[in-house]
Amino acid sequence: MSAIRSSRIIKIFSHRRFKEILASERLVLNIIKDELAGYRDQFGDQRYTEIVEETKEITIEDMIVEEDMVVTISKQRLYQAQSHHSLQKPAPGR
Repeated sequence: MSAIRSSRIIKIFSHRRFKEILASERLVLNIIKDELAGYRDQFGDQRYTEIVEETKEITIEDMIVEEDMVVTISKQRLYQAQSHHSLQKPAPGR
């Protein structure tokens, strides 16, 4: 059998198999299940986060980091705010 004919047979079989899979919800779900099991086996490890049943509502204020800031205002009323850490002098040799 020639390589071209073999390739064509494989494509026809693959096309038929693909249509068969798409026509069957059970086959689709089994493929998904097998794929997810593979991911679980490859990447599954202990959770780093804790799942809790009750939570408190998070506000915008909860998400703002409190830090010292330096605000500079020029005579032209231009404002500039910088983190206190960005104004510290680098250590000698840096």
